Amino acid sequence: MAKQLPGLPRHALSYTPWRYSSSTDIYGTSGGWTQAINTGAGVIPGYHRAAEPLRTFGAALANIPANQVERVKTDYATVELTDAANLHGIEVLGLQRAKAKANQRAILELEAATLSTADEMNTHIAVLNKINAAGMMAVRASQDTNQLLVAVLEHQIAESKRHRDAEAAEIADHIAAFARSQAVARRGINGSATTLRTSTLL
Repeated sequence: MAKQLPGLPRHALSYTPWRYSSSTDIYGTSGGWTQAINTGAGVIPGYHRAAEPLRTFGAALANIPANQVERVKTDYATVELTDAANLHGIEVLGLQRAKAKANQRAILELEAATLSTADEMNTHIAVLNKINAAGMMAVRASQDTNQLLVAVLEHQIAESKRHRDAEAAEIADHIAAFARSQAVARRGINGSATTLRTSTLL
């Protein structure tokens, strides 16, 4: 006859509860952000209230030199993509925190059922049900982990684009500088040749 493992309650694990963001919100600009990152609600207004506004160039775009317009547009796109990654990250983290308490309750209830010494909680079917419940929790946890990793990756991609654009702009500056120096050199050579011809004729 199968026997129960003695001292089951001793195997209960301690856990670290979820931590939530907070801010003093002195000027009323950070409260919406902290609410969004704690609940997943009101992400867009909360973010934009705390972030520097991204304005458009409007008609001023026509005043930018033609050789700088594309760089201005790609720089603008970098900020747009960074905003999108930040919004996604805040929403994912907020939703995780919003359901953290309910998830923790479910885990504690499953743990209590697992460590119970009551006969009805240790029948063959009851044990299988607890194993299935634990398996489903693991699947849910892995999905949540993947969502958090995706949010982190999206932010890293936006940062990578920022660094890539800076390097590409530096290369473009070098190319332009070399082109200017070659043009100056050619003008200098042509000028010297003209001077020599003039001197010879004299």
